Amino acid sequence: MRGLAISGRERNGVLRSRAPRRGEARAEALRAAFAVAVALAAFAAAAGELDIAREALRDGLWEVARSHAAKVEGDEARLLVLESYARESRWDDLLKTLGAADGPEADGFAYYRALALLESGKAAEAEAALSEHEFSERAYGASVSRLKARIALKSGDAARALKIVKESGFAEADVDSRMAAAGIMAAAGDRTAAERVWREVA
Repeated sequence: MRGLAISGRERNGVLRSRAPRRGEARAEALRAAFAVAVALAAFAAAAGELDIAREALRDGLWEVARSHAAKVEGDEARLLVLESYARESRWDDLLKTLGAADGPEADGFAYYRALALLESGKAAEAEAALSEHEFSERAYGASVSRLKARIALKSGDAARALKIVKESGFAEADVDSRMAAAGIMAAAGDRTAAERVWREVA
């Protein structure tokens, strides 16, 4: 038995009903393009706020840096806020901003937590904070070693402080690290080594 014949007009009507209408497809494309534009605009705005915050930090404008970084979500913005408090030596505010460490945290947060604890006179807590965290970012290598040496010196262990300085290699890093190493050497009693570094940096 033959099936019912479908006329050309009916066939075209069936195909048109199955395929998305041209107007609907265009509207969908416009919605997608608008969503992408909004996302790009938000990204550009966030990047702009972070750039302003970084520039303010370089200029010593701590409140300005914090106000712009606070407009952006994410770890990078939080680190800028923490750095601004550290530059201003506002250790209580830094620790309040960090809050309690309920689990693993990023290297930058662990570093600033230990630094703030040390500067607040809590060397033992600072040492515990460092020992409980495994740093993976090489960018924090010299800073963490410097902090460990300072903790050892603060705890009265000058020999360990000197050992950290000599074994970690941060005394051969950037100028700030070398000056910090020289200061630790001098405080630990190795004045000769400290003066050698000062002469090299001068």
